[in-house]
Amino acid sequence: HYWFRVGAIRNIHEIEDIFLGNAVSDLPQSQLAYGMLAKLHRVIHSEPVISYYEEKEQDLDKVLDIFIRTNSGGTVLSYSDLLMSIATAMWDELDAREEIHTRVDELNEIGDGFNFNKDFVLKAGLMLGDVNSVEFKVTNFNRRNMLVLQEKWQLIGSSLRYAIELISSFGYSWANLRSNNAVLPIAYYIYNRQLGHEIVNSVHHKDDRATIRNWLTRSLLKRGIWGSGVDSLLVALRNAIRANGCDGFPGNALETVLLTRGRSLTFSREELEAAIDNPRDAFPLLTLLYPDSRFTTTKYHIDHVFPKSRFTSARLRRAGVTNDEVPAYSDRVNCLPNLQLLTEMENQEKSDLVPSEWIERFYADDVSRAQMIRAHDLGELPPQMTRFLEWYDSRRDRMLERLCNTLGVEVSEHPVEES
Repeated sequence: HYWFRVGAIRNIHEIEDIFLGNAVSDLPQSQLAYGMLAKLHRVIHSEPVISYYEEKEQDLDKVLDIFIRTNSGGTVLSYSDLLMSIATAMWDELDAREEIHTRVDELNEIGDGFNFNKDFVLKAGLMLGDVNSVEFKVTNFNRRNMLVLQEKWQLIGSSLRYAIELISSFGYSWANLRSNNAVLPIAYYIYNRQLGHEIVNSVHHKDDRATIRNWLTRSLLKRGIWGSGVDSLLVALRNAIRANGCDGFPGNALETVLLTRGRSLTFSREELEAAIDNPRDAFPLLTLLYPDSRFTTTKYHIDHVFPKSRFTSARLRRAGVTNDEVPAYSDRVNCLPNLQLLTEMENQEKSDLVPSEWIERFYADDVSRAQMIRAHDLGELPPQMTRFLEWYDSRRDRMLERLCNTLGVEVSEHPVEES
């Protein structure tokens, strides 16, 4: 066998030079070797080997899609990058690229921070600018639509910012906002009514905020609401807000839109039971259960009622928990019945204390202790870890009944009495 370094063929400019010089001196001057290397030379230096086909359709969306796929080896560009370039070319008073990137940065700095991107801001522009479709299609980025967006950009941007500030006041951030698209109907409502910062904290909008918070939380908690087909859903929700949102956030009208598309916000008891046992659902459930938390003025933490640090196998066994029970403790430590919303200061004070000890130490009298226990559905707090499972099941039942009442789900025939 003889070897030829393939890359060396680039430096052999004339086919006659294949067996001349040092590059191929180790190869035998045979007809087979010459033929193979001559073919390699032709492929590299002579033959037009770029494969192509002619796209006859005059569809710019298809062209952009092809460009993105073939450009994957270069500077990575998304579909929205190319659409943003179109907007930049058509805006004559503002720099679309700079405006969109600046807006992304501003939104992500609100509250505890968010994870919005340029796609979200572009989609918001189409949504709030009343463009017929909010799909990322070139036809939606025509000159007429882009000039309308430029004209309305300041109002679009401020409405979007107020919407993010509002959901931040509900306690949402990058860590628990499951779908960025869920914010867009709220932003459009603020835009359509031309509401200002008063929507975030004015007493005159208290009922509005409660309706928005309830609708948002349920739409995030319910599976499948913000999945496939979201572009057409957003347009339908926008139409419902435009028709029914003159005097307040039209939560019922939006629920009707969702229902007509097979996306009910109604929960069954079984769904709520599954949600209670799913750690990912803890925050939206806690905000539904205890809506009086003031996220606008106070920073809250999700706290483990029985501290997580006490659930190691070694500490559980030292506390008297049997080996057979340890897996059950581990499965429940991060679930809703062992979680509560505490202020930052309360959480720091509580630290590693079991709840009964914490309540006794930091609440001076029986009245304040009873009020704290009642506010968080804590029930009878056992001083020993060995009674955790019993306490957990009792609080789980109380939380389930409260959720059922809050969401209008038929409660059991024998509701659990409050301890």
